[in-house]
Amino acid sequence: MVKENIKFPFVNIGSDFDIYVEDIDNTKNNIKNYFDSLSNYKTTEIYCEKGHHQIDLHYRSQFIYKFDLYSGDFSSKIFNNSFIKDVIKSNRQKKFFFLKGFHISIPSQDMDIIVRIFELYTHPEKKHHKDVLGIYGNEYIKKLNTKIISYSKISSSALYLGY
Repeated sequence: MVKENIKFPFVNIGSDFDIYVEDIDNTKNNIKNYFDSLSNYKTTEIYCEKGHHQIDLHYRSQFIYKFDLYSGDFSSKIFNNSFIKDVIKSNRQKKFFFLKGFHISIPSQDMDIIVRIFELYTHPEKKHHKDVLGIYGNEYIKKLNTKIISYSKISSSALYLGY
């Protein structure tokens, strides 16, 4: 999972999960096979573009979650080709409980910040990213400026780095 939701695993119905993966086909098949094997669950797959697939999860014909899968083959207009691979490499394990214990991989703190900055450039209306960035503060984000610019295809003046 790319951006950690503070409510995870208790996220709102209708939410989407942005997931950066090394092998999009394997991940896609694992998600589909798991949920399709459960009664009352169904998945539908949407091919968006190279390196980006979506899987919609339905329970009893009601949409509940979207899995947005991105691999290193995804060509972004915002970040360069090494970004997704480096986010994956930066991962750290987080343990959570949902009936039993699980582990998920999430990006390092620095990469999480950069992902959110790029997301805000694309979707400035997503207030929750601003809120999370506000927790880190301007001084910490300024320290990442060189790293942010190294991944960005957008001029640094276009990326608002004051949170």
